[in-house]
Amino acid sequence: MAYISGVKRLRKYLDDTKTSQKDFARQCGVSQPTVSDWVTGEIMPSIEKLKIMSNVTGLSIDELLDHEPPRHADSVAHSSV
Repeated sequence: MAYISGVKRLRKYLDDTKTSQKDFARQCGVSQPTVSDWVTGEIMPSIEKLKIMSNVTGLSIDELLDHEPPRHADSVAHSSV
């Protein structure tokens, strides 16, 4: 489940930057309980909120969701040789 890994990224960001859930919620335009739900994995942020979270944290949406970036066709072709 990629989202659970993404939750860890958000938790790590908040811990590393010493940002409270309340402050992060204000920056994202949501309530503190919503941020708490994101951190605990109760709910997943909408695409719109992921974009805002990306702007606030400086992490890409892929990083927030702990997705690997897409590989280029060249690297795929070379890896099978």
